[in-house]
Amino acid sequence: MSNNQNNWKRIGGFSRTGTQNYVRTNDAVMGGTTFGSNPNDISYNTGNTTLRIGNNAGVIFINGDIDMSGGAGVGAPINRIRNVRDPIAEQDVATKFYVDNVVNAITLVPPSTVGPTGQQGPPGVGFAGQNGSDGATGPTGCTGARGPAGSVIGVIGPTGSSGAPGPTGATGAAGATGPIGPIGAKGDQGAQGIQGIQGSNGTILWLNPDGNSKVNELITDSYMLSTVPINSRMRTIGPISVSATYGNTNKMIPGSRFWNTAQEVSTLAVIPSGVWVLNIYANVPSNSDANQVALYAAVFMITGTENQPSPDSLIIETKDGGDAGFYPPRAAYLPDHIKYIGKSWTVSDNILTNTGTNAGTTINSTTRQLYKIQMPVEFTTLKDASGNSDNVYIQLQIYIKNTKEANQTANVLMYFQTDPVTNETTYSYLQTTFGAVGIQGIQGTTGPAGLAGATGATGGFGLPGSTGSAGPTGTTGPDGPRGPIGPTGPTGPAGQSNSFGPQYGVQYRSNTAPFGPTDPNGSFGGDTNFRYIPTGYSSRISDATSGSVVLNDLACRSIHSPVYVEDTSITETGNTRPRTFITGGELTSGVGGGYIVLASGKNTQDGGTTNTPASVTDITDGVKLVHNIASDPPTATINVHHQSKTNSVVGMKFDLTNGNVASAQDKFCIVNTTGAVGVGGLTAAELTEVAQSGLNRRLHVAGNVMVERILARAGRQPRHPRWYY
Repeated sequence: MSNNQNNWKRIGGFSRTGTQNYVRTNDAVMGGTTFGSNPNDISYNTGNTTLRIGNNAGVIFINGDIDMSGGAGVGAPINRIRNVRDPIAEQDVATKFYVDNVVNAITLVPPSTVGPTGQQGPPGVGFAGQNGSDGATGPTGCTGARGPAGSVIGVIGPTGSSGAPGPTGATGAAGATGPIGPIGAKGDQGAQGIQGIQGSNGTILWLNPDGNSKVNELITDSYMLSTVPINSRMRTIGPISVSATYGNTNKMIPGSRFWNTAQEVSTLAVIPSGVWVLNIYANVPSNSDANQVALYAAVFMITGTENQPSPDSLIIETKDGGDAGFYPPRAAYLPDHIKYIGKSWTVSDNILTNTGTNAGTTINSTTRQLYKIQMPVEFTTLKDASGNSDNVYIQLQIYIKNTKEANQTANVLMYFQTDPVTNETTYSYLQTTFGAVGIQGIQGTTGPAGLAGATGATGGFGLPGSTGSAGPTGTTGPDGPRGPIGPTGPTGPAGQSNSFGPQYGVQYRSNTAPFGPTDPNGSFGGDTNFRYIPTGYSSRISDATSGSVVLNDLACRSIHSPVYVEDTSITETGNTRPRTFITGGELTSGVGGGYIVLASGKNTQDGGTTNTPASVTDITDGVKLVHNIASDPPTATINVHHQSKTNSVVGMKFDLTNGNVASAQDKFCIVNTTGAVGVGGLTAAELTEVAQSGLNRRLHVAGNVMVERILARAGRQPRHPRWYY
């Protein structure tokens, strides 16, 4: 087959070999090409030859038109495409059968009966071809005349898919406002809301770095929470530098702290729930520090002074698993004697972010101004585990945080108290809920009186009541005339007393009253264990041997010494029952001499099964307060005994003329007037000499001094030194 003047045509999907076939033909006709391996698949197009491709599985791809006219000069009156399948795709050829059915369904015309078979058409042109395979059912003939209406209704076709929504039209002009409708009926009154949280309109605690009085300059009178302001001076704290590279997660350091006893802060033994507000004056020193520093605040309750941290010290985490450098400290790692009263954040792990409810109060200006930090507080009892309020303290701690992620330092200044010379207000204070009272609301309007109800029908007669009780007895009539007095009878024998006991013995009922406490009969007696001596009693030692007087109160001028106090419920062998003696000045020959005023302890040598001392001189282990009146200068000493009745050691000595304190065999002293401390053998007299006092020094040491870093607890690496002030 020649390749000249022919084009490649693709005829695919009909080959018996299952492959796509490409044949080359000229543009005018498919010039006698044979498809596949069977020469019967297509016959030559000479004359009236019928063209057949494949066996029910062929596809012809034609890039052009199909012209059924037969071409120029060819007479082809009968030109049809027959045996076409019903369409299934958008661009398939539609058959007459398919179109008729669609038209009938749309017009809802019931299908009519098939008309009679038409006359046989003329034979086709050309030779008869080979018998083809059974074709599909032929098309329905022409529609006959419309028959009578049937009872069958055609099925409505499926609804087409919705079109895309059109564009939204322009908003129309607003219509005119309609008239106001009538007022509706008044609704029912709503349920009363829950009680709101108590506001902070209670006692104000002033933040006084100079303490309660500017005259008192002791350390214990500094940075106080005071109920009264002092006329002193403005105190500026800072600039305090906060770095963004601190090791703790919050990049936070502790700032100033203020404290006082709970009884000084308020006479109440409880804190009412509500909100405490810290009102603090602050600013940043330069514009570059603005919005880089945030303030937080917390209030702690501290019970006792025996454990650390003390009420005026920095509160840190001390329990296992805690971190002493983490601020603010987490509640789970606080010492047992310290707990939170209130704080300006809400998360329990104290991981404080720079945004949200746990963000601090940001200092945003170089101008000094007032900032408010709120701390919700719960109802808290200001008592220790024993129910006492004497040793309970409150501390306010201010924390400072660097809010930037970058490695840079920010600074802040805080202001306390006010300079009386100027009119500028810089007094920072803490608003509490002590004594807070809410304002009285306005009285509501009186509601209208309800309508009187209709008078009810008269009821029937009730059953007769029971007979009433007898009326009161009438007044007694006047006495009749007095009869004559008879003669006096003889005097009877003298009665006999039924009381007993020694002279001055106090009488008491000695027998059980057979008819209860109001029984006037019975025997009364007394003994030497309970007496009243009108002439006075001069002996120091009681000669009573037993008995107890039980009473509610005792008012007297004096009590003979010595008097001791003990817990008589301690009786079991091996349990110590100590005694505390109050004496009128019992003379002692021990170290220090003088008169014993107070003594307390036990006797481990001959004190019996409970180690109870019989007298002051029987104490082997204990403490005695001795007043050395005759010494020069007069002193008071605290002597301690350890396993000895006669030998004691002077633990501390007080000079009664000036208040100086000495200890450690006079090798340690404190000067009362200046607070100067002498260590290593220096005496108070040496510290008050002109040559020493004029140097304004407060610590004097005789001998060598060694300072080492602070060691960590056992099992941990030494930490860096920490300074507590």
